[in-house]
Amino acid sequence: MNGLNIGLKNGMNGLNIGLKNGIDDLNNTINCIKNAIYGLNNAICGINNSIYGLNKAICGINNSIYGLNNAIWGINNSIYGIT
Repeated sequence: MNGLNIGLKNGMNGLNIGLKNGIDDLNNTINCIKNAIYGLNNAICGINNSIYGLNKAICGINNSIYGLNNAIWGINNSIYGIT
């Protein structure tokens, strides 16, 4: 009986240690997934910010072209005396 009790005790200890290690591994995996999702969200945010910046740059270029066209119109009007 004593050997059986020792075997059961050792088996339960091993089971508890195995379960604890398994739960720890699962928690670590969940944390890794959370960090990956967080990093993905940051990457998406960075892409969105880049697109926003690109749109602002295009808007600035368009405004420059509009200003250049107005300057050309002004020069043409000056040449032809239409003010």
